Amino acid sequence: MPSLPIKYLSDIGSTFVAQVSGSLISPRPVEKSESDEMVLTHTGLRTTEELRRAALHPDPLQLARTGRGEHRLQSHRGRLSGPPDGKVSKCRVRALAVRSSIRRWRCRRGPLEWRFARFAPVAADQMTTLAADSPITTKAEDRLQYRAFAEALARSIVYRAPSDGFVIGVQAQWGMGKSSAINLTLEAIRELQGDAPERGRIQVRPFNPWLFSGLETLAAAYLSELGRVVENTLDQGTPERTRRFVKDLIRGGAEMIGGLTAVGTVLATGGTAAPAAAAVKSAVTGGLNYGAHRIDNRSLDDMIDDLRGHLAGIGTKILVVVDDLDRLQPDEVRQVLTLVKTFGNLPNVIHLLIYDRAIVDRAVGGTASPSDKDRRLPTYLEKIVQVALDLPPPDLAGLRSMTFERLTAIVGPAPPMNEEDWSTVAHIAFEHYLRSPRDVARLCNALSVTWPAVVGEVYLPDLVAIEMLRHFDERTCDAIRSNKGFLVGQGGPLGEDERKTLARSIVESALPSRRDDVVDLVCMMFPAIHGQLKPNGFTGHEQSETLTGRRIGAPDGFDAYFRFSSPTDEIPLSDLRALKERLGSPGYVRAAIQAVAGRYRSDGISFAGPLLDEIRKMLKGGAACEPGLLETLLDLADPLLIAKDEVADFSFITTNGKRLRRLFTAIVERLPPEGRGDAIAVAINRSSAGLHACALIVALLGEDHGIVRKPEKRRSSPLLPLADVERIGSLVAGRIGEAARTENLATQPCIDLVISVWSAFSGPEGPKAWVLDKLAAPRAAVDLAFGEMSLNYSSAPPYRFRRMSQLPDAAVFDSAALADALEEHLAHGRVDAADRPGAEYFVKRARLLLGGPTEGGNLDDLAEDDS
Repeated sequence: MPSLPIKYLSDIGSTFVAQVSGSLISPRPVEKSESDEMVLTHTGLRTTEELRRAALHPDPLQLARTGRGEHRLQSHRGRLSGPPDGKVSKCRVRALAVRSSIRRWRCRRGPLEWRFARFAPVAADQMTTLAADSPITTKAEDRLQYRAFAEALARSIVYRAPSDGFVIGVQAQWGMGKSSAINLTLEAIRELQGDAPERGRIQVRPFNPWLFSGLETLAAAYLSELGRVVENTLDQGTPERTRRFVKDLIRGGAEMIGGLTAVGTVLATGGTAAPAAAAVKSAVTGGLNYGAHRIDNRSLDDMIDDLRGHLAGIGTKILVVVDDLDRLQPDEVRQVLTLVKTFGNLPNVIHLLIYDRAIVDRAVGGTASPSDKDRRLPTYLEKIVQVALDLPPPDLAGLRSMTFERLTAIVGPAPPMNEEDWSTVAHIAFEHYLRSPRDVARLCNALSVTWPAVVGEVYLPDLVAIEMLRHFDERTCDAIRSNKGFLVGQGGPLGEDERKTLARSIVESALPSRRDDVVDLVCMMFPAIHGQLKPNGFTGHEQSETLTGRRIGAPDGFDAYFRFSSPTDEIPLSDLRALKERLGSPGYVRAAIQAVAGRYRSDGISFAGPLLDEIRKMLKGGAACEPGLLETLLDLADPLLIAKDEVADFSFITTNGKRLRRLFTAIVERLPPEGRGDAIAVAINRSSAGLHACALIVALLGEDHGIVRKPEKRRSSPLLPLADVERIGSLVAGRIGEAARTENLATQPCIDLVISVWSAFSGPEGPKAWVLDKLAAPRAAVDLAFGEMSLNYSSAPPYRFRRMSQLPDAAVFDSAALADALEEHLAHGRVDAADRPGAEYFVKRARLLLGGPTEGGNLDDLAEDDS
């Protein structure tokens, strides 16, 4: 089948099919192919617009917005107006060429199938560095559609500017690309004068006052630049006195400035153009008569008149471009405007000023009329600039294209993310925050620093969102940074009124003009407080799978977005992704669990506990599940049960026992029902499978049938039929009995479960005899007693305590004998100090329940347990 490979810029990771017929578009999801490509099928494709709408992109260039990849045109059963049928060709094209090529290769009849390849992420050493925020210099770089404005301005300067001195102002807010637009204007001027003789072309002299510091230096630099461009127009007929005057202008600085620094004071006190110009005139006159550089005794007016006469006959124009006026200090702004006013009326001299009007107006001042407060007096800027032009806003499509191109260079072309999340971020970004090229540069430069430090660990839409807020909505960002517990749903104020007040303060931290959108963004980032921020809003938003990046709204992800580093108390997501891909490899899973079991978090628990939770999430998310996974976990579970890895939240305790119970449930649910019982029987009947872990899984399976323990919550259907549970329980009970007979049955970590399973499937005689035999051993006696009590946590002392509401099962335990044995061990100091409170509590509680006497003290005072 013929194919036409094309290099193009692809969309980010959508997977759907869109059928296009006339104006009817009906998208439907499809399964990914083995090559992990996505397919768009278009029937009757005729125009780029149809392709755009079919792909559900917000603008035509979005088809070509990120990262290069292979684009193949296949199965073209109809004739194409571009390449002939059957011919295979290759080419490399840019985004605009892709668009024109699509327009050329119209499908005249029959279906047309476009196959989009997916992309590998960009390696860290291939990511682009920080953007320098430099203006563009040629129209080939114009992404924001400034070319039309620049060409119109260039034509006005070349063809329509008067021969008298003229001042043009181009104004726009800071960062909108004014310098880029002026560079395009200068390029257009050169093109318009391409055939003109060298001396007839406009003489351009850029002057950037921001490069100079101090009023005298600034004035000297301006006079020097003006002198140099005038020097280029001198010829053999120019009078010597004019030549000397121009050379003195070039020397500028120390000799020409004199008292020029006083000019700013005149303006600052509300002076008009006349006194300001007089001050410059006085200053320059003083400089001309200074010491050894005195030129002649003529007045400055005479000298300027000579220069004026020369410039009137040069047959061309001089263009002085004054950029970055809005970056200067107020006194420096006033200085430059005074210079422009003084020399701006020279014949054939055009001053092109580039500035932010609001900033410059504040610098030079604008006042209300004393007699009419509603009437504003003209500013000094308005008296100088004869034509003021507003730079048009940047083209939104170009701004989006620029943004996505830079983001792709930073994060790669196909980062894993939820389409709805990214759409929310992108909408708010271009609606409120990314309004200029500099906004884009600020955001992307920040991401260039933060992303490499957290790549693979955080969720890209969350990172872009918090960086936008950090740069453009500082109050909202500060409110987020300061309220982690409340935002992730694990803390904050306890009272309902206090929580409402905090939520209201977060909402009100955003400007009213964009508050609703910012709240939507925060709700996407922190769904735990959606109902608090939008009490009457829809609360069905779900966070994406953890392995796409830890969410900022998750307790284990929040800190990474502010510390710019992977969380030290969490397992790297790169390791979790690798584990998910190889979950069917028992050896890999075993090595992974053993590796984290020896590493500890700052709170003292090992990483094994969190890893068990992550494996369960992988299974719930559809990861492959093989019987080998159950076997591996049973082999490793007993040491994990001993380690416990306890985490206490209020009165709730999470241990490895609870984690394994949930994980075993997830594994059993994923095993095929028809062979489930046999797979479990094989797994638990191996000598390497831990007995305590096997007892745990038998107790879990037996709950559905009321065996071993009663269920906390009944399932709609049992995990296994009763016959399979009895078969598996008998196998485990047999292994337990054999271990007891050979003195290999340990009393830790879950002796209570072991005894319950042994008694339920083999009868109580064997367990009872074994228990009585173990009472003489202090450690065994303590473990047996503790197994019959619950361990509780409290927010008030005692923080950890044991409780026993009823005596142990009389069919297995002689409670009096156990209490006597513990009392003797306590009396002879054979019980560890950490275990003494619990052991003493058992003795007294057992005596009380048995109806016998207890010795001294309140029973609750002896319940505290620091073990």
